[in-house]
Amino acid sequence: MTGEVPLLPAGETPESVQDIQERFEGKQISGVYLNPGPLPTGWAALGLEFTDSSVLIVMAAPVLEPDRYVRLVYRWVAPQHIWTRSMARIYGGGLGRAAPINEWSARLQGEVLRGVVASVGPDAQGGEQITLLFGDDRRLVLHAMASPEGVALGRPVADLDAQLYPTPA
Repeated sequence: MTGEVPLLPAGETPESVQDIQERFEGKQISGVYLNPGPLPTGWAALGLEFTDSSVLIVMAAPVLEPDRYVRLVYRWVAPQHIWTRSMARIYGGGLGRAAPINEWSARLQGEVLRGVVASVGPDAQGGEQITLLFGDDRRLVLHAMASPEGVALGRPVADLDAQLYPTPA
């Protein structure tokens, strides 16, 4: 697994894009959490919470490789099967009546994940991208790239750019 995704805790292996596709295809989004970066560790992240309370986390991780500066790392959190205050707020009155918690949740709440398309290899900026496909030709493109602040400081720092297409009117 050398060179695949460095900086993972010892003994952990990354989720593959195919695993993500199989695990989350057909699930409905209830909330979105975006921290475009950089977090204190130099990473950036997006979390998609689904109505079954499972969570997909897409992280941009800085790496020191000859052909790239940033990699995408995927993690999932299994459904918790507990009823928290935030879940009661989101689901208590039904998803259609739940108030979105932020701008990204307002844009994606209720969307159903239909597919996942990952880039092959690094892009021209030494990063990676993944496209999450929804219905009606809507798609969320996540681009992991090196942070200009990190480059200026001479250390690896990742940013995560999120773009939703087509753009809502």
